[in-house]
Amino acid sequence: MRRLLLVAVVGWLVVAPAGPAAARTAKQPPIEIRSWGPTEGMLKDRGFMVSVLWRVARHQDVVVSDSGGGPADPLERIHQIETAVWTFEPIRFDRLVIENRTGSQTRFTVAYEDLQASLGSRAAGLEKLTPAALIAVSAVYGWPSAYGSRNDSSSWLLIPGVVLGPLALVILLVALTVIRGRRRSGDASAHRLAG
Repeated sequence: MRRLLLVAVVGWLVVAPAGPAAARTAKQPPIEIRSWGPTEGMLKDRGFMVSVLWRVARHQDVVVSDSGGGPADPLERIHQIETAVWTFEPIRFDRLVIENRTGSQTRFTVAYEDLQASLGSRAAGLEKLTPAALIAVSAVYGWPSAYGSRNDSSSWLLIPGVVLGPLALVILLVALTVIRGRRRSGDASAHRLAG
């Protein structure tokens, strides 16, 4: 019986660490949401056929899927997309990814620092939030009105939980402290009477 228990414990110690290690090495899919900024509309007004989304994974990217329209010169297209994202996209990001959906199906990635070097500083207020922060905020409080409207009627249900949860915890801790204090004073009174 002891040997069986020893084999089970050793087996568990060998196999159990592999579970989390395997989970850590598995690549998580990125989170992608449509941009609520005005960049897509600005580019469409200039004749581009694009969609703009935020991709959160190892990097926080602004992704522009370019399906045509706009200038025929590829360098001018890239410059206009870079300028529109830099000027109008209301978030802090790590990279701009331009995915060409016509012909060659290429992907062009530009680091934030490279955009800053070529286009200068961004306007004040454009760097307040990152895509990851917007996702977290929207999960609790709904989508910030400064970033467009979002029809998510369930997010208001989280507010009572965020407020009432900690309040209930505080009340529970106070009640336990009061009960413990009464027990101690009752034990001290009983000890005085006995002695």
